[in-house]
Amino acid sequence: MSNNEIVRLPETIHRRGAVYYNARRGKKSLIYTRVSRGLIISYEVFKIKIRKPTTIKGKAFPALEIYPYDEAFGKWAKCLKSIERANQVFDEYEKS
Repeated sequence: MSNNEIVRLPETIHRRGAVYYNARRGKKSLIYTRVSRGLIISYEVFKIKIRKPTTIKGKAFPALEIYPYDEAFGKWAKCLKSIERANQVFDEYEKS
């Protein structure tokens, strides 16, 4: 991995008892489908944010995309009930 490569979020994320599947990726934003117990619960749409590369106790960590933290929702991330609305917000984020 080169120094300027960015580690992308995985296609599937297991978090807080749910599974999140990447449904759409753009240049500026992502949609993840949140599934719990086999049912689609919501769609999480967010702007791609990058954590800068860092070194901690002599160990180098690359730049990487970050999943939104709770406080990000309502700012640069949204949790939506319909894929249609998720796609609208995704398109808005891509244009901004």
